[in-house]
Amino acid sequence: MSISTVLKPIVFQVSLWRGTTLSENDYDAFAAAYQADNENNAWNAYYERPAILSMIADVAGLRVLDAGCGGGAHAAALLDRGAILTGIDSSAGLLEIARRRLEGRAQLRLVDLNEPLPFDDGSFDLILASLVMLYLPDWSRPLAEFNRLLSQSGRLVFSTHHPFMIIRRPATIIISRPTALTRPGSAEERTSPCASGIDRSTPYLTRSRQPVFRLIS
Repeated sequence: MSISTVLKPIVFQVSLWRGTTLSENDYDAFAAAYQADNENNAWNAYYERPAILSMIADVAGLRVLDAGCGGGAHAAALLDRGAILTGIDSSAGLLEIARRRLEGRAQLRLVDLNEPLPFDDGSFDLILASLVMLYLPDWSRPLAEFNRLLSQSGRLVFSTHHPFMIIRRPATIIISRPTALTRPGSAEERTSPCASGIDRSTPYLTRSRQPVFRLIS
């Protein structure tokens, strides 16, 4: 198994209300707005998506798992290149968007990446995880599962936000008022009380960075 990675220096804020953390199923409440932003914003449309698709290259006839497929933007491109595609996501709302978009060309399943994945060993030749790992509190389980699911010569290609970069882009879908970092440069994202009324930290960046980035290097 080989691992390729694209590092993207922009963190998408997922804060909602004081004292709460956005969970996977919360995406159902604003799936259409989230997908529209994800599909059309400059970072995804002109940076991450072209970069990761160029790394994947030829997928004709390959069994591909799109882990965290969302509304199906990457899946559509891979299907057009001849992939045999399975998409999984934890949001039923985003999967419904993907179903309408892909029109039955892919198998789509509601799956939580924090849990064991419902596929046999060696089921896939390629696994794509585009900007999804950063939402997981522990990367050990999903990476172990990806390793199990890949064929002998299979590849994992994933992109993630750089854990040391300061947030520069507001989450206009969820909140439009400003936030701030109290510990710039740290692997821990922390929003301090400001106009948005949000005060919380997101320590998953620190936890996940330790084993995973040593592995890739």
